[in-house]
Amino acid sequence: METERTLVFFSGTASDGRLLDRQRALPYRWITPDWMDPYEGESLPAYARRMAARVDWPARCVLGGVSFGGMVAAELARDVRPDGLVLIATTLSPRNIPSILRFGAMLGKAVPDGALRAAGGYSRPFLNIFRDFGDEEHAMFADMLARTPIMRVRRTIRMIFNWPGVDGLPFPRLWIHGAQDLVIPVRKVRPDVVIPSAGHLVNWTHADQVNDHIRRFVDGL
Repeated sequence: METERTLVFFSGTASDGRLLDRQRALPYRWITPDWMDPYEGESLPAYARRMAARVDWPARCVLGGVSFGGMVAAELARDVRPDGLVLIATTLSPRNIPSILRFGAMLGKAVPDGALRAAGGYSRPFLNIFRDFGDEEHAMFADMLARTPIMRVRRTIRMIFNWPGVDGLPFPRLWIHGAQDLVIPVRKVRPDVVIPSAGHLVNWTHADQVNDHIRRFVDGL
């Protein structure tokens, strides 16, 4: 008897497993690990392996992630050796992140934690860059942000920009990207599927299309 497919997916920075709620309609078993706080000076590869140590890995799985979660998944792929790898709105190298975001990250180092936390209360205009979300969606994203320690965000950003990246992953891969992604522009990466009019939160805003591609990929493994 065929066993149920297990998908181990990592969410993005300043989010949790709720970011993947719209993918849970797919007929698979889902594992969405909660983020740990990075150590001071920790590298992304070392952090990814610490995250892996807390997962109850099945004998076989499909590994994946959204944004920063995709970087973690890609970093772990050689160790986990999944049946397949699903990358959403992510990159395999920090060189593909626009310079203006790098500059913003550098400026952010000088901003006190309290000011950054206060700015989080104004998530609505920020999220509206991606889409005109409803009140419930804004409340969910604001809650995920409020539950994320500022220190974790700072250290995660540092890990990303110091990451050497990965290449040559020898696994079946599905990479989904939004055509209007402002965080990781599609022109800088080589996805397998580009969703028209979608931005960085493509798995949420265009869940039906993303889920259809994931289903076909996973069922074809």
